[in-house]
Order: sequence, then structure tokens, then C-alpha cells
Amino acid sequence: MTWARNGRRAVLLVLCGAAMLPTPRVAAEVTGTSLVGSLPGSGASAVFATHAPGRPDELFVVDQRGLIQILNLGTGQFNGTPFLDIATKVDDAGNEQGLLGLAFDPDFANNGYFYVNYTRDPGPGLDRTLIERYQAPEPLTGTAASPTSSSSVLEFSQDFSNHNGGWIGFGPNDGYLYIATGDGGSGNDPNNRGQSLDTRLGKILRVDVHGDDFPADSTENYAVPADNPFVDGSPSTLDDIWAYGLRNPYRASFDRQTGDLWIGDVGQGAREEIDFQPADSTGGENYGWRLREGDISTPGGAGGPEPAGYVGPVYDYVSNGSFPFGGEAVIGGYVYRGADPEVRGRYFFGDSNSSRLWSFEPSDPDGTVQNLESLLDPGNDISIPTSFGEDADGNLYVIARGGGVFRINTSIQIPGDYDGSGTVDEGDYAEWHNLGRTLPAPAATAAPEPVAAALLTFAARAIRCNTQALRRPIDAKSLRALVLSGARRVGTGSIANRASARTLAPAYHRRNGLMRTPLAALLLFAAATCVDGADWARFRGPGGDGVSSDSHPVPSEWSETKNLRWTAKLPGPGLSSPVVHGDRVFLTSWTGYAAGEGSSDNIDDLKRVLVCINRTNGETIWTREVAAVQPEEEFRGMFAENGYASHTPVTDGERVFAFFGKTGVVAFDMGGNKLWQTSVGTGNGMMGWGTSSSPILYKNLVIVTAAAESQSIIALDQQTGEEVWKQQADSLAGTWSTPILVDGPNGAELIVAVPYEVWGMNPDTGKLRWYCEAFESNSACASPVEKDGVVYFLGGRDGGSVAVKIGGKGDVSESHVEWRGRHRAGIGTSVAHGENLYWVASGVANCIRLADGAELFFVNRGGSCFVLALGDEFQQLAANRFESDSGQFSATPAVLDGQVFIRSSDRLRLSQAKRAAEGEGIANGGRMSPALPSTPLPRSVVERLKRVYGPRADEGVALIEQAIAPVSEQLAQSSADAADAPRWSENDIVLITYADQLRSSDATPLATLHRWLKRERLDGLINTVHLLPFCPYSSDDGFSVIDYLAVDPKSGTWEDIAALGEDFQLMYDLVLNHCSQHNAWFQAYLRGEEPYSRFFIDASPAEDLSQVVRPRSLPLLSPYQTAGGEKHVWTTFSADQVDLNYGEPAVLAEMLRVLLEYAARGARIVRLDAVAFLWKQVGTNCLHLPQTHEVVKLCRDLLEVASPRTLVLTETNVPHAENVSYFGQIDPSDGQGDEAHMVYNFSLPPLLLDAFVNGDATAIRAWLSKLAPPPPGCTFFNFTASHDGVGVRPLEGLVSPQRFDKVIAAVKARGGKINTRRAADGTDTPYELNIAYVDAMAPDADEHGHVDAELHVRRFLASQAVMLSLQGMPAVYFHSLVGTRNDYAGVESSGQNRRINRHKYSLPELDEHLSHPGSLQRLIYDGLCELLALRIAQPAFHPEAKQRVVDLANDRVLAFLRTAVDGSQRILTLVNFSPNEETFEVPQLDATLYNLQTGEPYDPGAEAKLPPGGFCFLAATE
Repeated sequence: MTWARNGRRAVLLVLCGAAMLPTPRVAAEVTGTSLVGSLPGSGASAVFATHAPGRPDELFVVDQRGLIQILNLGTGQFNGTPFLDIATKVDDAGNEQGLLGLAFDPDFANNGYFYVNYTRDPGPGLDRTLIERYQAPEPLTGTAASPTSSSSVLEFSQDFSNHNGGWIGFGPNDGYLYIATGDGGSGNDPNNRGQSLDTRLGKILRVDVHGDDFPADSTENYAVPADNPFVDGSPSTLDDIWAYGLRNPYRASFDRQTGDLWIGDVGQGAREEIDFQPADSTGGENYGWRLREGDISTPGGAGGPEPAGYVGPVYDYVSNGSFPFGGEAVIGGYVYRGADPEVRGRYFFGDSNSSRLWSFEPSDPDGTVQNLESLLDPGNDISIPTSFGEDADGNLYVIARGGGVFRINTSIQIPGDYDGSGTVDEGDYAEWHNLGRTLPAPAATAAPEPVAAALLTFAARAIRCNTQALRRPIDAKSLRALVLSGARRVGTGSIANRASARTLAPAYHRRNGLMRTPLAALLLFAAATCVDGADWARFRGPGGDGVSSDSHPVPSEWSETKNLRWTAKLPGPGLSSPVVHGDRVFLTSWTGYAAGEGSSDNIDDLKRVLVCINRTNGETIWTREVAAVQPEEEFRGMFAENGYASHTPVTDGERVFAFFGKTGVVAFDMGGNKLWQTSVGTGNGMMGWGTSSSPILYKNLVIVTAAAESQSIIALDQQTGEEVWKQQADSLAGTWSTPILVDGPNGAELIVAVPYEVWGMNPDTGKLRWYCEAFESNSACASPVEKDGVVYFLGGRDGGSVAVKIGGKGDVSESHVEWRGRHRAGIGTSVAHGENLYWVASGVANCIRLADGAELFFVNRGGSCFVLALGDEFQQLAANRFESDSGQFSATPAVLDGQVFIRSSDRLRLSQAKRAAEGEGIANGGRMSPALPSTPLPRSVVERLKRVYGPRADEGVALIEQAIAPVSEQLAQSSADAADAPRWSENDIVLITYADQLRSSDATPLATLHRWLKRERLDGLINTVHLLPFCPYSSDDGFSVIDYLAVDPKSGTWEDIAALGEDFQLMYDLVLNHCSQHNAWFQAYLRGEEPYSRFFIDASPAEDLSQVVRPRSLPLLSPYQTAGGEKHVWTTFSADQVDLNYGEPAVLAEMLRVLLEYAARGARIVRLDAVAFLWKQVGTNCLHLPQTHEVVKLCRDLLEVASPRTLVLTETNVPHAENVSYFGQIDPSDGQGDEAHMVYNFSLPPLLLDAFVNGDATAIRAWLSKLAPPPPGCTFFNFTASHDGVGVRPLEGLVSPQRFDKVIAAVKARGGKINTRRAADGTDTPYELNIAYVDAMAPDADEHGHVDAELHVRRFLASQAVMLSLQGMPAVYFHSLVGTRNDYAGVESSGQNRRINRHKYSLPELDEHLSHPGSLQRLIYDGLCELLALRIAQPAFHPEAKQRVVDLANDRVLAFLRTAVDGSQRILTLVNFSPNEETFEVPQLDATLYNLQTGEPYDPGAEAKLPPGGFCFLAATE
């Protein structure tokens, strides 16, 4: 894994295992850019450059103002005078007007002709495009052409000033002039020019400039080529049209080698596109505009289905898209045909508005597109690229609007200079020969041949090893390996098919006793494609079929001294296999009785045990003992070979389920807290052998085969442990097999092996669907195996095998059996790999073909652990043994992420090949950082760590690299695709809500919320859902987190969140200042365990901490009893919310991992809760300390590399100047803010309240007038209400004490509560106003106590109108949306003032709440939905659109103007805060305004009125 910076943003490059996805060839051969020259003088506006035939050492650069200048490529100097000056003829008043195109006649060297495309405005509304020919008197040496040498080729009118196209060029194969024209301008092609064939607008025209079909027309001097597609004599079509359906094809080019035409068509606002026309085209292509924009239907009402003759783009990207593939104005470029063969054939293009530059292979644009900013513009010198240029040698140039001409440098710049020496000499011949022999063809960019290998562990009787075989070199490209392990009875094995990145692990089921096997392991070896390994969360891995996707090489050798990362001593013996989830390993054992030295002889002391191991270092995180249900079987005879811990546990990442036989099924959360315990029977079973079948998970069920206990299969509810279904059968008494789940023709099927038969059951109900006779055997020990719709079952002491197709009904013994055999499998489970099935029985390794059961090889080998080549021929490669362990190796290993977890009876070992820069991870929130390859950090992060931790920075680097490694790889798979979305737009509206906001009887709260949002069609108005903390918690409605990586079962599951993420973008809270006192970290702190003793801050109550800023009137230190006595621990917010010690690098490492986990789980925005308090330093106020800012910056730096689409939002409810400090400083590398992407506009909610309470806009207008725009790359997060109250610290310095007191009194009068904080002098001052914002906006009641409901609604909607139209991203609280009033019952029942605006609805209650037309709630809901719809349709409400306050000379009315980024729209928002009607003069904006809501026009200077609490939006569209 490596990090790489790429231009303004960063991308993550992944190197997985031994194989690497190919880097596009251009990455190594494009070496940067160099400035060749800059247009002389001031005010230059370069828009194009090209070369003239016969003049190879020059470029002709077009200045939009009407000039063409000659650049000498050798000297970098421009000629002293222009080659052409027609500035007096050219109209360049509009941004898209002027001299736009230049093309030299193919015979220019002889005739001196060249052609230009420019715009002219003869008068108002008379915009025209002109194509004219000029002549250079001395074509090969002349420095100037006379402006009077012009002759018209053609001209035509434009509807508006924009969308003029501009490119012209000669076809290399036909010599005709091609002219690209825009659609006439405005937005969405209002006159439908693109699809109309009776106009030249929105077209590619094709004309013969050497003929004249219109001798009588002095403006039309060209001939129509006879093979133009619309030469049909029809008056409804123009003969000179070659292709159509274009919006603004500003730049295009011909491939000089093939003659293919490439067109860059600027989009409206959704997509930018590259269109293509092959050289052999006969014309007539319809590129879709205005019906299609890019490859989608054009938004905004103009779109439609694909038209006849439609040709879609070969590549398109999202307008306003984020790094690395986004922008707003595509620049069509060129296919490189220069000297460098490694770059030759790639198409280069860019975007003017985003200043981004790209290239791709024409054969696969989407698959090979590459952002080149870091190579072509590392210093951001190419400001506003406007065009590409091509010289006579095929070298490419980037033209900047300011006049700079930048050459794209490659390894070979001069034709023939293959060794890059700068001259063509003898050294080039040898290099040319090498290139000719080794240069890959353009198509040769697929991934390297996958390394395919497999390891299979077998049992064998004798121990013999060919040591010579260990010294033989292994061909990694063709390696397939088997690992053989000696055993007294039976072993287990694994096979890895690296060609498909699938690791196969055979299961091991024991019915009888501990196995004296030195090693039984399932292994993955070598790497192929980059596929993340799933958690090994159950017996036989992720799917229960022994398959694990992985991308890391597994060691083929191990011992006490080689490839052994750690050994963990278990609390007692057992046979169960390890399971791994995230950072934890779970196993079962038993203690107290017959558990080895020091244990009791009294069976009443028996304890069943679940143990949780730290995956990083093998340390025990927690152990949970459960007293055995008696009477239990005694430890003797065959039972003594099996013991009390044979069942492998299973986890869903939120809970762990352990099957303890007679003691039942027990569920724990990830912190080890017991959730429930359910008995499934207390029988002893057949022959006293004990039991071994492991539980599996399906949907919300835990399915347990309670064979001995009750001869039944039982499904329990995962959350409650209650029985959902149960099927009982006598034959189940003879099974030790674990069922598998497969997808069948009838849906999911539960495949169960029992004596004599195989069953297919419905896992939802437990009903039997089909059964198949298998073979004569009264026991079923092995698990069935499924591959490609066929179940294979081998087992029985007397031998027997069957292959049966899944599906059917009833008895399928005849209809569905593929084959039967007498293969002996004993009690070990087989593994399917490729076309073969492998297993071990009685020390014999077996391999048969899946298709027919034919034997491929049959080998009897002995010894320890042998590595064999997989195939038809036997070949030994290696041997392994743990010499010091004489214990029993009966467990199936867990294999993932290049790691092998191997259990003996009382030891767990982790085998892993050594890798560079590995560090030890530590536990987090009940999870631990796995020991995976470290992820090197970006340089900026390392530098910040040095500033934060000083001499401990290296420790921090190692811990963070280790902690984030697994999730970084997961993010790398998706970040590139996700990064091309825009950072934000006017379409962004966030809904703030609790995960359990809505409840229903038939779905989880999260699913209920999702369903309600879809039912109400709010997915068309709101694009992001902010889920307030959804993790398990102990107080503060989620802000005291117990487990950061789990979803509270009372709200739903990660699957519910993922489903919500399919329809909405997601925002999560990272509660990083503190955690719950019930969090596993703090519990370990109380026990004195390392490293958690350093995770929290204790201090003496006698210490002077008076300077510390307190957000609440509660003690700063809280006493806790620890293993070392009573300690007083730092608790900023409450005794249940314990502050984390970020002075300890391990804490930061774990929280960064959580941050990236959230990004990987779909977070578009991560809110850093209470971040201002993060760093603690005695002697300071512990607020906004420099280290805190560095941590926020570090979070942004890390996300911009690992997950560029994820934004950082800081929550700092403090005075405005302190709040906006979290934007940070301007980063000189990209010109953007370097800290939070967004900060809350905390001053807005109380200022709106102040304005309405005091009846005037003076305070909010003064604040808004001084409000500095956010730095580039940053914006405000605007809101009026949230789960918290209205903070009043942001009012400090903005309102007078008298106004503030009036606000406090008004809140109390409207039923609100006041929360206070403890000041440094010990006094309590107001900190937060707790009131539903709907009630806060209520007008004063009259003398009879009556409140004007109409005015109430109007005032509330006016507050939302301000919030929605201010610069930034708006967020609406759920209770504001539905008009929720003060919840006094919630305050009374909880004793918490904040519950006043945190009411939780049942779905029927909410439906009733909104069911009354004309009610205040319904009026608010409908009115706010209308405002949301209005907001998302206005470009002027883009978060980056300019904003300024407009003075109306009326203190009671607020007015502010927003101007769209592209200047296309201006919107004036006006709000009357007074209780009376107010009159004002419409501002002078040089345009007629119209009301966006009513359509009513307003003339500048006219008198207008607003009702009390009224508002309006006046728009001017440019």
C-alpha cells in the first residue's frame, strides 16, 4: 500500500500481495510540462494554438481579443507584431465570444490561406458567427497577414451571446473544413437547435472551401460536399450539416494518423462529454443534445429518450464533479502522435473551469482514464486551461487563458531520439531496437497473469520429508500448492484458487475426540487481483464454504522461529476453530474441570468460556465464563477426546453467538456483555461422543443443530434468543455436521447432512423442501460442500459419496443425483477447487473430479506439514512443524488478509510472512487494529504528527499506519469511482435525524425511516441524511458511545444503513472527544490493563483547573474505582462521557481508523462532535488548542487521500470568530482551506431568533455584512435547529445585553428551557436554549393568549428561507420538517432539557400528526417542502455562489444577493422580521426581477411590500 499525492487532491494507490494492477503506460512516460512562452502584453486571453504546414518550429497562438501571435518554439519568444490583428472586427464582450478558432489550409505552404472563426455583434440582439479566410503573402517566412485579405466563407446568426462553439479544422483524409457550432446559447437549448436540421446551430458543419456553390452570395463562399449526409434537396434540412445534437463543441480535433474526429462538448450542468466519430463515418451522427446530456437524459425538463441515430459519448464525467474526474467546461484535446511510443495513441483532454487535465486509451476510455494534474500542473501554474495545441512533430501543449503555452513533456520529445539524449545519434538505434521488441501494444494493459496457488493440509501417518524439495525454486506464476499435515486420525485442508482470488478452506468436524495432529491448516498463498478479504466470521469462513476472498500472500512455511507473529495462551482447552471479525479473534474453551494442571476434579466447577483475542498482538481482551448446566457428561472415554468446547462461535460484527451444548446458546455484544442465553436441550446424545456442529447465521436467525441435546435444528432470534422455528427428527442424533446455506432455484436453502440422507430445508421456516438418499452410514460427521449448484457429501466410516443438484421437491434421489461413489471421507470435510474435490481420510489425501467422481490422484504421505504442488502429479514443496507444541491440533484455521490463525488445544498462533514497517495495533472500542501491512501515511499527515507529538511522532506514525491499513485497502477499491462526484452543489440539502426517529411494528427504525422518506418522495428534495449517533450507547441519546463500529440493535443494522445509502448520501457523527464509561477501553482502564491505562486522563481534585472552559455546569472530574484505587477522571460533559487522552498516539490511531471505517461505510460527511475540547493541557482553557487544529487538519489530509468524497465538518458551538478558525489556513499547494471542509454556522439560529424577537434585522445584517466567504474548498453548514438546543455563545459580541435578555425572556415565554455552563469565575451563564425551533418562531400572544397561526407559520418558513438561501450547505432538522412542537413529556420523563426537541415518533403517530390539512404542522411541512424544491433548482444557491448584503434603508428587512458561480442567475432574498407590513424599494440590479414563487415581475426602484414575517426571492436570470 502506498500513498501518492495527485494535484490538488490525493488518491490512494494499492499494491496488493504479489500482483499489481497495471499503471497506464502514460504514467511513466509523461514527465511534466514546461512553459514555452507567454503572450506579450496585459489582458491576454489565449484560447487556441496550432502549427502551420511548412513552419515546424512555430506555434500560432489565438488571442480571444482578435489577435494571432507567432511563438518560436526554439527561443520561447513571440514575434514583436501579431500575425493577424482583427480586434476591431471581433466582438469579445461575452465570456464565450471573440476570436475562437484557427485552421491552416492543407496547402498553406503554397497558397498561404488560413481560416478563422469569430463572433461579431452588429447591433443589439444581432450576434453572429463568421468563418473567414485570410492569406499570408509569404506563407513559409512571413510574420504578418493583412486584415484586408479577408473573404467570407459563411456566417450565421446566434440566438444568444454564449455557446458559440469555435473549433474549425481540416479533415486529414478529405481536405474539407469542419466547423463546430454551439446551440445558440441560453440554457437547455430553449429553441431546440441541437435537434433541428434546419439550422447550423448545435452542429458539425462540413464544407469545401475551395469551391463556391453560392456565387451570388458574397457571404457564402464554399461548396457542399456531395457526400454530406443531408444533401437531399429537402428545404427542411441544411446540406452543410455533417453531424448534429451538440451543445457547445468548443474544442475538437482530428487524429492526424487515423483521421478519427474527437469532440469535446461542454455540458449544461450535469455532464461533460467527449464524442467520437470514426474516420470512415459517412456523417449524420446525432450526439443527443438537448435530449441527452452525456449519457443521461438532460435534467431540468429538456431531456428525453435517446433520439434516432443517437451516438453516445465515448467518455463523460459529472459537471462540478470532485477530484479527480470532474469540472464544468470540457476542453477537447488531441490523440498524441508525437515521438514517444509509450505515450503515442493516448487521447489528452481537460476541463477549463476545474483546471484538470486527463488522458485515456481510446480503446478503453473508462478503464484507462488518468488524472494528470500532478504531472502536468504540479505547481498550479496552468491557471484556467482553455485549449490543447499540437505542433508539427505531434507534441502536445496546454494553453492557459492568461497566455501561457506549456509543452507536455514525455521521455522522448524529438522524433528519432529514442534514448532521450536530445539528439538523434547512434545510441538511438539500439534503443529503437529494444523498443521495437518489447513495446506492448495498446491493448496489452490488462492485469499481469494471476499467480494461482493453493495450499491443502492433509493428515498422514508417517513423518518423512524430502529436504531437497525445500531448496528447489518455485515458479510463482504457475504455483499451485498443497500443504500436508500429519495426524493420528484426521486433518483438515485448504485450497486457494488465486486466479479467481478465492481461498478455499476445508472444514474439520469432530465427533470423537482431540486429534494428535501437529498441524491442521487452511492456507492462502500468493496474490492475484486486488480483492479484500472478508471477515472469517464463522466455521469455514465467510460463506460457510471455506472460501475467503483475499489479496495477500500466505506463508508456505512456519515454525516457532519463522513467520510466527505471536502465540496466545488460551484460558483452557478446546477444539473449536477461531473466527475473526475486524480486529478480534473469538474462540471457545472450557475451564474449572478437567482443564489441565490446576483444574478441579469436581464437574460442578465446569465453566464454558468465550474468549476474545487481540488480533494484532495476541493479548486477551476479555474472557467470559458461563456456568455449565448440570448434569454434564463426565470427562472420560471417547468424550475426553472431544471435550466441552467443540462448537465454533459465529459473529455478525455486532454480536457473538456461542453454542455451549447443554448450557445453551449464549449471545454477547462485541464488548463481552451477555445479551441472552437460550437452552436448546440437555440430552447426552448418541454413544457419548459429545457434539460439534457449529451455529450459523441467516438473516435475523441463529441456526443451531442441537443433535445430541434435542435431536433438532432450531432457529433463534438474533436479538432476543427467542425460538423462531424448530424441526426435530431422530436421525439428527447421528449428525456432527454443520449445515451450509446456498442459493437455490427456490431461494435460500439450508443443506443438512444426516445419516443416510442429505436434506434441503427452507431456512426461513425450517420446512423440508427435498431430500436425497446418500449412502449407508449411521453417522454424518463432515459438512456438505456446494459448487455451481451441486452439493457434494462424503462421509461415513464405511465410505460413501454423492453429488446432488440443488432444488427439487420431495424425494430427489433419482431425479437430481449427478453421481454416487464409495469414496471414504471419514469425518473430515472436503474442499471444492476448480474442477476437483479434495479431502483427507485416515491419513490419505484424495482428489477426484467434481464432474464424475473419477480419481486424479491418491497419495498416502506421512509426517508433519507438507506443502505439495496442486495438480495431477504429486510434488512436495515444503514441510512445517511447531516442535514445542504437543497439544491437539483439531481446529480448522482461519485464513484472511495473508494471515493464518492456527489453534492447538490451548494455544492460538498467528502465522504471517514478515513485512516491512509493521507495527503493533491496539484495541479500539471493543475492536482492535489487525496486524496487516502498514499503510504509509501522506507526508502532510506525518508532518502534522511531528507538530502534535514531537519525539513520539514516529510512534504515532507506526500506530496509525497499522490501524488504518485494512480499511484503507477497502476504501481504495471505491474511492476512485466515488471521487468524481461534485464536492457540493445547490442540490445539497441535509436532513438531520436520529436513527430511531421513526418506529413501526414491521421493520427496524432505520428501515422505517427509509421507507417513510421514500413514501413521502423526499428523496427528490433531500439528498443527504445525517444519522445522529447510531452506535450502542449509555446516555445522551447516542453521544456516549459504547462501540464505535456497531449499530445499536434497537435502531437496526449496518445493512439498514447501507440500504438507506442506496437512495441518500450519508452523514455520520464521530464522537471523538469522549466515550461511554461502559466502552471496552474504559473498562480496561478501570482494570489497569495496558495500553488503556493511558487512554484517559486522571487528575487530582486539588489541582487548579479553573481555566478550563466548561460547556455545562457539572464537575470536570468524576471519581471512579480502578484496580489502583480511586481516580478522578476528566469528564467534560458528564460522568458517563469520559474524555479520551489524545496525548496518547494510540488513541488518535484508533479514532482515525474509526473515521476511515465510517468513510468505507458510505459517509459523505463526518461530523467531528465537540472537537474543540479534544486536546487537554493543564494551565490552558483546553479549547481550540493548536494540537486540536492539527488533528482536524490531519483528518482532512487523510480523507483526501483515502476517501476524497468524504468531507470533514467540525462542531464547535462557540463565538463566530473561534468557530470559523476551523477552516484553517490557505494551503499554498492547492489554494484551499487546510482544515475542515465545513463548519457549522452557529451564529445563524440565535441571530434569526434575535431578529424576530426584537423585530428588526440590525444584528443579523451587521453579522452578515462582515461574514467573510469561506476559503476555497470550504463552505458553511447552515442550520436553524438540531438535536441540541440553540447555542448562545455564538451571539457573543453580536448583540447587546439588552437584546440578549429579551431573547432569553422570549424563549421562556414560549415554553423553552435554559441550559447553563460554569464560567471560570464559578458563575453559571446561559449556554443553550432548549426549545423546538417551531415554537421559538412563534409570535407574541395577544392579550387573550391567542397566537396568530398564519403569522407563526410565515415566521418559521421565513427563518428556513434565510437558512436555505445563505452561502453554504443547508441542513433541516427532522422536527423542523414535520413541525414538531415542544415535547414537555420528554423533558419530564428524562429530566433532560434537551429532550424538548427530540421527540421520537411511531409511524402511525407521525401520519396522524401530518394528516390534517390547514394544521400548523401540515402547513409547515408543505411549505418547507416547497422551499426545498425551490432551493435545488437555483444555480445562485450553489454553496460557492457569491453573496453580499443589500442595504434597503429599512432596519426591519434583511436583503442579501446571491450570484451564480457562472453569473447566469442572481437571487435577492428578502425577509421582514417586524410584526408589521414593511415597504421597501426594489434595489437597482440592472435587470427586471421576478418573484421565484409567484412569477410576479419587479422593476428596479419600484416600491414593494412584505407582510409581517414575510419573505420572498427575487430573481434575475442573465
